[in-house]
This record gives sequence, C-alpha cells and structure tokens, in this order.
Amino acid sequence: PQWKTESEVAVMEYIRLNTHIPVPKVYYWNSSVNNPVGAEYILMEYLPGICL
Repeated sequence: PQWKTESEVAVMEYIRLNTHIPVPKVYYWNSSVNNPVGAEYILMEYLPGICL
C-alpha cells in the first residue's frame, strides 16, 4: 500500500504540472500508518465538478 499512495501523488503532480487536465493540488500526504491519523492519506484541494 505504501507504493500505491506515493505513486498516486507522483502521477497527480506530474499530470497537474505537465498537462492542461484539471487535477487537484496535493497539500499533504503520508504513506505510512504510523502517523496521528493511523492510516495512509492524501489531503488535496477541492475542485468543483460532477461526480461520475
């Protein structure tokens, strides 16, 4: 699971910086369960739109 979160953040940042596809900016993330939340997480900005 650690590599999943790290990969997801890396892909989102790459797409956001290198394309015109609207992708939320990642503010914070942690791929370890050894944190105050007790789980992996990604905190990102809100983008308005329609849920698919």
